[in-house]
Amino acid sequence: MELRSIECLEDIHIDTLELDEIESLITHYENIVKQNKNINDINRLKYYSMNYLQKKYCENTISVLFELQDNEYNNFTLIIKMAPICDVPYSVYFFLKIIENWKGGVIHRNAGHVKQFKVFEQNISLAFQEYNSDFPHEQYTCGFAGRPGGPAFYINTRCNIMNHGPGSQGSKTDADSCFGRINHTDPEIIKLLERINKMQKRDNSGFVNREEEIRVISVKII
Repeated sequence: MELRSIECLEDIHIDTLELDEIESLITHYENIVKQNKNINDINRLKYYSMNYLQKKYCENTISVLFELQDNEYNNFTLIIKMAPICDVPYSVYFFLKIIENWKGGVIHRNAGHVKQFKVFEQNISLAFQEYNSDFPHEQYTCGFAGRPGGPAFYINTRCNIMNHGPGSQGSKTDADSCFGRINHTDPEIIKLLERINKMQKRDNSGFVNREEEIRVISVKII
């Protein structure tokens, strides 16, 4: 079925829209925001992202399960719990779209302050760097690498509010988008972090050689 026009969709109460119609509005405002960073357009993008997530996942907590394997065929699991969608709706939406379109990835960076994932075959980036001081880059939160960020992402293994928060990395105001959190007390996650810390770095930035990478075997939204 052909989608109705953007003008038509915006005139209809959002509760009556289908998911693919809300997604077309998100894509529309992503393209606009990438060009102008107008606050009203950003707010529309966040509004439609939040409504999409609410409609698709109801009020349930959203998490992503990763199954991983190292070069010695040891298996690991990781669960990233999404941030409250009222805090960073677009960042959560963007991350879940990465997961829905997953074609592969690895953990390829073992820096002191972050453990970073590389995502294969997805050449996308955030429309803007969404940030909310109610969900900052505290230890064990997750954020998007790069500016404006994505699809690569990382786990903050220390408090990185200064490194990745507003006014960081040479910017006067910008911050990395922060979208989730891991449970650092989970024995499976402790085991994974200990294994990542053993990855041999090829330079001071913490990137590792290909044979050292930990492969993501599967991903699942739970």
